[in-house]
Amino acid sequence: MTRFLIPAALLACLALPAAAQEFEECQILPGGGASSNVDYNQIGTAACAEFCAATEGCAGWTYTPHNFNPDGAPGECRWVTEVGSVEPPAETASANFCGQVSG
Repeated sequence: MTRFLIPAALLACLALPAAAQEFEECQILPGGGASSNVDYNQIGTAACAEFCAATEGCAGWTYTPHNFNPDGAPGECRWVTEVGSVEPPAETASANFCGQVSG
């Protein structure tokens, strides 16, 4: 039984980077007088995208993995009420992923 668990675990690990690549590396900046909000409870790009889609007033989101502010946060899900522009990731960030709510 153990010999089947190790290959299954390896396949699962290989599939994770492929899933993360579905999201564009970018950051969304708020437009006009739009507010920018932060949620540290979302873990991963998919969770941040789903959170934005389910949050009233959310027009776009940026997820930064491995953010350590506050201490121990797995990442930062920043969402805006109005999308001003979509920019390449900040040079100081290892990777930012973003998306917009269609509708």
